[in-house]
Amino acid sequence: MARITIQESLNQLIGAVFGGIGPIIGMGVGAFHLVGPAVVAIIPAWLGLTYLTARAGYGRITKKRARELEDLANRLAALAGELVDA
Repeated sequence: MARITIQESLNQLIGAVFGGIGPIIGMGVGAFHLVGPAVVAIIPAWLGLTYLTARAGYGRITKKRARELEDLANRLAALAGELVDA
């Protein structure tokens, strides 16, 4: 019996989804000239919203990729079964 294992590294996806959070804060504070109480109120709310949005997007993408990898594994298993039977 053979075992088919399929893996995918999601390191680049993690960097792409979550990596842009930090620099945008500096640009936002500079662009909108936020000071004092505005920074204290807006940045935590913005960070929370951005994190939740990134997390939702990451979850959706990883579920889609998991389905695609499972389909690939099933097709490879079927092909291997056909080749062994032949």
